[in-house]
Amino acid sequence: MDLKQLNMKILIKKTTHIGSIRKQNSTQVQQICELLDWSEQAYCEYIFEQYQAFIKRMFYGYPEVVAKQVEYSEIFRGFWNDQVAVRNETEFLPFASPYAGSPNLLEEWLHIHDHRSLMHNDFFMDKYNYCITIIQQTERRIQW
Repeated sequence: MDLKQLNMKILIKKTTHIGSIRKQNSTQVQQICELLDWSEQAYCEYIFEQYQAFIKRMFYGYPEVVAKQVEYSEIFRGFWNDQVAVRNETEFLPFASPYAGSPNLLEEWLHIHDHRSLMHNDFFMDKYNYCITIIQQTERRIQW
């Protein structure tokens, strides 16, 4: 193999599906942060706070070990991140650009991702229930 062929082989790198989704989500986070005038750190902290608050509220009264199984589940974390991206893409970004920097825009984004709002969102809760069923079936370490 000569140097030209080797360079071509190096330049033609296939991106995995997960890699392309991560890149798309990273771009989306940057867009949101610009619109809200937030740092990526603040964005990630808010999303993680809502993640933990949602689990705490949904598993109130359950043994702590059950809540921890869901909190640390790769399946649930993936579900949560996917749903955040979907809400950003469908409920926020298409309408947000003309209102960049507006306090109302921030309020709307916070509401869209608020754990209490999500508990009253039938579409989200249907997907949540399905995700919990998958976790129960695949991660049988704990009896619910």
